[in-house]
Order: sequence, then structure tokens, then C-alpha cells
Amino acid sequence: MDITPSESPADSGLPKFWDQIFLLFLACVIGLVAWIGVIEYREGHKTESIKRHGEAWGEFFKGNSAKRTEPDYSIEACAAKENGSATWGDCYQALVAPGGPMDGLENPFFKTPQKLAQKCDTNDRSTVGALVLEKLTPLPLGSAVPIAVSAIESGDRIDKKLQIRVSVCDKFSSPIVIGEFQF
Repeated sequence: MDITPSESPADSGLPKFWDQIFLLFLACVIGLVAWIGVIEYREGHKTESIKRHGEAWGEFFKGNSAKRTEPDYSIEACAAKENGSATWGDCYQALVAPGGPMDGLENPFFKTPQKLAQKCDTNDRSTVGALVLEKLTPLPLGSAVPIAVSAIESGDRIDKKLQIRVSVCDKFSSPIVIGEFQF
């Protein structure tokens, strides 16, 4: 019996057809993951910008709480005077007016001036990137709930100190609570 080795084709070292298809699929998946990463980074940056705006409002409230009761307070519409008729609507307009301390804050999601909303509503896409300011009113001792939370209305008087909760709405219109400040 004579055994002769069978001739096998020489391997060129290049990937076969199905190997090339797999490598192409792998490259597409890596590109897709990178593209999604870039999109999510941009969305995260927008959310962080909105949080910084809420923090700016909080810092303003914290820094001006004591100053606002002084007779020579620089923002007349926000001054807390005993016989004053200052309202939140007038104060807000003075704060966001050109040259005001909160002028230039822009909603990064829509590239429009940041607006004030009553609440973050996941069913209302117009609240994305909005600022929510709520007044916290203490209730009498012994109440089941220690404070009442309500939106600040433009006609609310601000002649006394207010406890304010600052929140912002994220890209899904869910609230991000920044903090509670006295103003």
C-alpha cells in the first residue's frame, strides 16, 4: 500500500469571505457605539449647563437674601420693604432684563432664552430646560406636612423673606432639584 499525502490548497493568510463580512460588521458596530457616545456626551453637556443655570439662581438668592432688606438695595423691584408693593413678577423681569444679574441664560436644548415654568411635566415637551421656582410656606406646628409647596405666581408679594426651591427640567422634562434657598 502506497500512501501519498493529499494536496491541500495553500493558505494565503487573507481573511475568507465570511471573515471579511464579520470584520465589516464589527467595524460598523464600533462606529455606531462611537456615534452614540458623542450624542450622549452632548446631551449630558446640555443637562450640566441647565444645572449650572439653576445653581446660578440659587447663588443669587443666597447672596442677596440679606442685602435685599437693606434700604439701598441695587435691584429696586426685588427689595423687601415693609410698606413696599414688590411682586415676584416685577422682580423676575428685573432679574432677566438686559443687564440684569440673570440676563443671558440660554436653554441649551432649544437655544432660546431660559424660561420659567410652573412645574416639570413629562407630557409637555416645552418644559425641557425650563427653570422651576417654588415657594415653600411653613404650616402650623403639628401639621402632617410641615411645608406647603406651590409655584411662585407673578402677583405674589415679596416684601418678606421667602423660602424658594430651585429646580430645572432635564431633557425628558423630569425635575432636577438644585436646592432650597432663602430670598
